[in-house]
Amino acid sequence: MLLVGATVLGSATFALSLAGLVAVFAFLFWFLYSRDMDRAGQSAPPHRDRLDLMVAGDARTALLPVLVLASFVLARQPAPPHVAPYVREAVATVAVVAAAVYVSSLFDWYLILPRMSGMLGARPCRVSGEPPGWPGTWRSLTRWWYLHRIVAAFVFVYGFALALGLVASGLTNASSNWVEFAFAAVFGTFGAYKKAIWPAVKEVGHPRIVVGRTYESRFRPRLYCFDVAIEGVDFVGAAKFEERAAEHVPRDGVEYKNEPDELSHSQAQELTSAEPYNGCERRCVGINWYCIDNPRCFEEK
Repeated sequence: MLLVGATVLGSATFALSLAGLVAVFAFLFWFLYSRDMDRAGQSAPPHRDRLDLMVAGDARTALLPVLVLASFVLARQPAPPHVAPYVREAVATVAVVAAAVYVSSLFDWYLILPRMSGMLGARPCRVSGEPPGWPGTWRSLTRWWYLHRIVAAFVFVYGFALALGLVASGLTNASSNWVEFAFAAVFGTFGAYKKAIWPAVKEVGHPRIVVGRTYESRFRPRLYCFDVAIEGVDFVGAAKFEERAAEHVPRDGVEYKNEPDELSHSQAQELTSAEPYNGCERRCVGINWYCIDNPRCFEEK
């Protein structure tokens, strides 16, 4: 809708370019996902296949109308409605924010989650094996999981701050690059601080905590790295699930962990590598919510 609004307000070239760029990313991620699935000789189970259709359908629904409308406007050159320049610029800025967040979600869906869930064969909760394709190691996957979320968060925070600056300077007739920059810098930096982007940036350069690995400290028992986020790292106690592996549990009776404990990046500093988790070597015991054997694995935790 934002790109449609930008087109109607006279920014058809911008809308066409941004929609085209998002479409290229969407196709690229889908292509990599399809290629990796073919190479692994895997097929998506019904609960993933249904959602794949919905994700692809959402992309077409969001992008095709913009591409068609923007192309029509550029070809026919109708007169746009009269609006203040800052309105058009603010709408375009928010559209960039929305596009960045959407592309980040596609990166999660097509590249991160298939590996986290074990759809491509290797699983993070098992000692042997690395994910095929790209990202091709659990360390690399952890790094890219951080990176794409950091980029999306950075664009989100500073983009909305810039949009506020554009509106504020326009309403006060104080339109100036300095006013807009000040809004973006002050409000954006405050938002970035609250989201703890900087500690996550350091993890991109050298991930200390890797998804699927086990860690411990003097004050904490062995912890399995469940997933990572900008705000911190999610862990699950490893011993409980290793004990469960020794019990006889029917396949349809597996209870998957969906409430991990979160540690901030500063709290995780004290952790050191521990003996690898081996509870899921022979069968799934539920330590990984994202496991493709879990029919609810793509629901929000």
